[in-house]
Amino acid sequence: MSIKTTPLFVLFAVSVVTLLHAALFNVQFDDSFISFHYARNLSEGNGLVFTGAGRVEGFSSILWVLLLAAASSLGIPPETASKVFGATAGLGCLLVTFLLSQKIIKNRVISFLPIVLLSASGVFTVWIFSGMESCLAILLLISIPFLIMDDLNPITPSFLLSLLILVRPEGFIYLVPVLLIGLNRRKRGQWYLRMFLLPVLTFGVLTLFRMSYFGDILPNTYYVKSQTPSFEDFVAGLEYLVRFGWTLAGPFALLWVPGMISWYKADKYFAFFAILWGGTTVLFVFLSGGDFFPYFRFAAFQLPTAVIILTAGLDAVYERMKQQRFGTKPMPASLIALAVGAGLLAFAVRGSVRGKEHRVFHEWEKAEVFRTEVGRWLGATADKQWMMAINPSGIIPYYSGLKTIDMLGLNNRHIARKGSLNRQLQVGHRKGDGRYVLESQPNLLILGSVTPTDHFQTGVIDSSSMLVSDRQIVSSEEFKEQYRDTVVQLPSSGELFRFFIRNENQKVSSSSR
Repeated sequence: MSIKTTPLFVLFAVSVVTLLHAALFNVQFDDSFISFHYARNLSEGNGLVFTGAGRVEGFSSILWVLLLAAASSLGIPPETASKVFGATAGLGCLLVTFLLSQKIIKNRVISFLPIVLLSASGVFTVWIFSGMESCLAILLLISIPFLIMDDLNPITPSFLLSLLILVRPEGFIYLVPVLLIGLNRRKRGQWYLRMFLLPVLTFGVLTLFRMSYFGDILPNTYYVKSQTPSFEDFVAGLEYLVRFGWTLAGPFALLWVPGMISWYKADKYFAFFAILWGGTTVLFVFLSGGDFFPYFRFAAFQLPTAVIILTAGLDAVYERMKQQRFGTKPMPASLIALAVGAGLLAFAVRGSVRGKEHRVFHEWEKAEVFRTEVGRWLGATADKQWMMAINPSGIIPYYSGLKTIDMLGLNNRHIARKGSLNRQLQVGHRKGDGRYVLESQPNLLILGSVTPTDHFQTGVIDSSSMLVSDRQIVSSEEFKEQYRDTVVQLPSSGELFRFFIRNENQKVSSSSR
């Protein structure tokens, strides 16, 4: 194999391993089905709506929804299209990370390590087939600095910044580090015009569209998830980042220090920009308190940059060791570098096969399987005119086709803005309004998180962890008078499913008891 073809072979081999690793996860999270729901409705000519309950922006990525809707209009289900788009973006991440590593890391062998670490890390591969826009966001967040620091025509990074604004609701905040690096490099006025005109226009058009179509300046998810940050949120954000660093590299995370130093010596502008770029994500995590998804969804946005800096640190230590002596003999630099590289790889693999994130992921996997069966069972047995109220508003509403009240507020304007707030709960699960839900008179009430081990499903009620709407509903006399407790055995798995049905409605199945 020639020197020229070796990098291509390594990139191809790592790409295959990455897809195989992603296939071991291959779980589409509940939130992804919210985007699927909007995409399906749009492709069927119903507009950007959730379940026909008015216009509300409950999705996190308008570009992702539009891509899925385009595929759906061609007969490709959103569940399938999202995997194709996710795999394509994931492989794109490997390619850009590889190119950036070749540019930054001096040692040719060590420069392959970043894509190997990505391939081995569940923090990256779990998102490829998750159904969410995460891999597309990661691709944009590694491509933009790569293109900007190449100092080529700013039109391409400008276009990618515009896409980032459409992919993530917080995407516009990344205009700040680009502005600062422009000032730091003393760019002329024309550069700013070419770099920022398209992103600013994109943000402006998106805002005008929100105002005209949804009647809001900000997405509905902002009102659900954004509260004034508390000290507890900052602590949670710090703990989130520490767990991310340990899961990714363990004690080898210390290599970030020599990595940044060597990067700064090689290209101070690029290092400065990397700090600003990554720091923007870190600040977002601190303000939001992190995320409840397994495998660090928010921190994963900067994962390629993180592994490149880690590897640059190893490269710097290796170069330094080559100049040192161990007594009268040269320092075994290659052997030490190999051991450290193996340690980094071992920690990346470890996070995919054991530890807290691995356990949480498999709990979620069981939950999504259970919700899928519940959704399909309701779709086959419930009256299509019925309305249900539920907390996890992705899989079950999607497969059941029932009109839905999202009791967490992501897809409900009233709860997002006027719901009661409980800061002790996870971000995105802090709001609810049981009174509003009962006044809406849903035919079905599905309380709890709808998992096989959820306290509502097992019958062991834990009021301390009860969601806001649930707590208000179960303490209401109206609920006790108008709804009856119903348990059915799901036909495929044999699992028991518990819900509450209005007294005047017929039972949804003869297996109800």
